[in-house]
Amino acid sequence: MFEIKCKHMETGEVKIVTFDKISEVISDYEPICEIPEPKFLEINNSLDYNFLPLKLFDKLNFHIHILVPIDNDEDFFFQYVDNDDFSNVVKNKGSYLGCKFSDVYRNLKDLGILGILQNVYEDGKTRETQIKVYKDNHLIFYLESVFVMYADKIYNFSQPKTDDYLNSIQLEKTVSDNERLLKELQDRVRNNLQLIRSFIDLEIMNNPGSPEMTLKKTSARISALSIVHQEIYNSDNPLYLSNANFIEIILTNLLNDFQSSNISLDLDFAKVIYVGMDQAILLSLIVNELCTNTINHAYPNGETGILHVKLYNDDSDSIVLEFFDEGVGLPSDVDVGSFDNLGFTIVKSLVGQLNGNVNVMDLDKGFGLFIKF
Repeated sequence: MFEIKCKHMETGEVKIVTFDKISEVISDYEPICEIPEPKFLEINNSLDYNFLPLKLFDKLNFHIHILVPIDNDEDFFFQYVDNDDFSNVVKNKGSYLGCKFSDVYRNLKDLGILGILQNVYEDGKTRETQIKVYKDNHLIFYLESVFVMYADKIYNFSQPKTDDYLNSIQLEKTVSDNERLLKELQDRVRNNLQLIRSFIDLEIMNNPGSPEMTLKKTSARISALSIVHQEIYNSDNPLYLSNANFIEIILTNLLNDFQSSNISLDLDFAKVIYVGMDQAILLSLIVNELCTNTINHAYPNGETGILHVKLYNDDSDSIVLEFFDEGVGLPSDVDVGSFDNLGFTIVKSLVGQLNGNVNVMDLDKGFGLFIKF
């Protein structure tokens, strides 16, 4: 609340009036104070300057803009400005009297402020808004504004918040973001556990006499999920990964766990490739299944061989995984088009969850898949 010496616009009575909100200042009373005149006016000099006392608002820690509609245009120009206002988000911090609102505040276009001005001018109703500007997910600027129609002009009263207030808002946002991320993580952990259980059920159905191998494959799948979660935890942004390091770790661990020293890796990853959290989890399981298949079938007699893995973005910005070996390939009596075993079924299911497609590569030697999502 604040007190201002005012004159009632209808009765002419002069008295001290107490106001609760900025917008009340010009609803019934006209404050009495010296009226400053703009120094650098490049517009029609016949404009009336009997607008509200601007120096008054300096004392109240308010900023003020006065905007006049442009004929035959949906824009407004500045009749008076406080150049400190919006200083963090406006490129030109000098005087912009006579300039269009849309030219000065082009950085605020997406916030719809010009639309608010147009609505206030059309129906005369006061509107309040909050302007928040973030940089690197950090709140750097927060302004509460009121737009009021008076004498065919729009007065914008605004009050920037203090650093302490910004810090409290940022803290609230951080807590909210962390709560959201924690919920997402809990959902993903639950989904991952359901996936592992499904894998175990499939292995028992397809290989009932091989409990040791079932346990070994289950351990490898859990390890793959653990690796990708650790990479997500260590990343700058918990929503995505910007590289494919987790794939190399999964492959190296698998070859070590299965004591497959006869197989060497040929990895070709794009230096920067953005993979979302859900994509990374599914991709880790796909890579795990394909590598396990290579270990078990590509080099049955322990021959020395190479496993080639490529990950990149194609021209359509889709992610492409090429995974192939130089081993014995499929048996001659197996139709590539109808080839289907448990590992391949799992891979196709995982690729389907990525909304992608998978194709068997046409190779002279070995076996490989081309996956795109």
